[in-house]
Amino acid sequence: MGPALHLIARLYRVEERAKALGLTAEQRRELHRHVSAPVMEKLHAYLMELKQQVLPKSPSGAAVRYALNQWQALNVYLEDGELEIDNGATERANRDIAVGRGNWTFFGSDAGGRTAAILRTFHRFVQTQRS
Repeated sequence: MGPALHLIARLYRVEERAKALGLTAEQRRELHRHVSAPVMEKLHAYLMELKQQVLPKSPSGAAVRYALNQWQALNVYLEDGELEIDNGATERANRDIAVGRGNWTFFGSDAGGRTAAILRTFHRFVQTQRS
């Protein structure tokens, strides 16, 4: 799997370069088309080769199968310069919701739940004002 990680690292370096240069969405799309797309093709070829070499139910086999099953979705960012290579920012933004879900069970009353919802709304508003 080492070569796959190397290729993925190359894709992320392209994204870092695009951010550092402050490229527009159109410029990013062109960068993706000329630089990232060939790397993605190499990654796909490697995964297809690796698929034949690993046991299907092994961790590596499951990872390869998952990547190949999601291949079309993995390539969407190549066509739209507005899209990020991953959804890490979205996941980080929603993390507190997932963590809070377990905690919200313990508000003790409907009034406590309403108060928490109001406070959460203010918190979210303050966060958006800072960014």
